[in-house]
Amino acid sequence: MTRAAPARRQSDTGFTIIEMLVVLALFGILAGAVVLALPGDRTSARAGVAAASWVSALQRAMDTVLATDTSFGVRYRDDALTLVERDNAGRWQPHSNPDLAAVKLFPDQVRSSDQADPPEVYAVSVALIPVNGTTFFARFGKGALGVSVRFDGATVRVIEGEHETNEAKR
Repeated sequence: MTRAAPARRQSDTGFTIIEMLVVLALFGILAGAVVLALPGDRTSARAGVAAASWVSALQRAMDTVLATDTSFGVRYRDDALTLVERDNAGRWQPHSNPDLAAVKLFPDQVRSSDQADPPEVYAVSVALIPVNGTTFFARFGKGALGVSVRFDGATVRVIEGEHETNEAKR
């Protein structure tokens, strides 16, 4: 009885599924690294989130004014925006509402409509009228990717580029 010769395996042709998966995983890692290295929308997204947070905080502050009949202010100190109110002695202090006192944002640019350097506190009366009669401007992000927020005491406007995209009035 003679035995048939075993079939020969050709191990040097083709790829195994494991080899293919390893190569695809490496391509995925490289593609992810390239996408993360691109400047793109991350700056724009961060600016948009910061602007939306500021708009939300200002709207809550305006709601608080209407509900409690108290004024508030926007303090710009150490490159940060915070919401404040006057104490019994007339000094500005962190807002008594913990949600409003916790607001601290860092815009790239802040100014008033009539001056390049804003006052330390942009005060808003109980009638939602700016005490100094100007519009407050904050810009988050730089260049074309930036988002601006204009606040005049009763109206908040978000401006992306040169186009107003959101308006909230009280």
